[in-house]
Amino acid sequence: MVRKIPHLVKVKVIRGRLNGVSRDNIAFDNQISFGSVSSIILKVKTSEILDIDLLREVALALKKGNSDLTEFASSMRLRKMLENLGLSEERIEKFLEYLSVFFYKNDDKNVENFLLQLESVYEIANNLDLSIYNIPEEIEKLNGDIRDLKNEKFILEQQVEQKRLEIKKIYETLVDTGWILPK
Repeated sequence: MVRKIPHLVKVKVIRGRLNGVSRDNIAFDNQISFGSVSSIILKVKTSEILDIDLLREVALALKKGNSDLTEFASSMRLRKMLENLGLSEERIEKFLEYLSVFFYKNDDKNVENFLLQLESVYEIANNLDLSIYNIPEEIEKLNGDIRDLKNEKFILEQQVEQKRLEIKKIYETLVDTGWILPK
């Protein structure tokens, strides 16, 4: 009677295969026969992962370059995100070069701090219902408003000072004419 191979063992065999581990080592690591390893791989190759041999070759090439499938998958996810944003690799490389120069010039090597600041700017713009692209114009507009308010304040301060002088003259006149007693 043929025993059913547990799912976990199948997963370990597939992982081993994709990581470039030899059939003999997969069998030894999982304490199963060489035939079981071959059987699992054949079943997967014909019904589940048709390109398992191609994936294995990619994994072996990555392994030779001191990488693994996890790093490769992360790179592919990142590449897909960039494609979805419509950004080319050249554009991202140029951005990263500018970022490197920025960190060098500002003597700040804390990329995490920079990203937190970037998130903060985004949140502020979002809370103000403002596009990040409109921030420079909005700042210029607000600076204009500040200048106008400072001018209004200056004019009001001058008017207040003028009224103080008028009140002082009226008081002095009232004191001189005897209408009120001096303090």
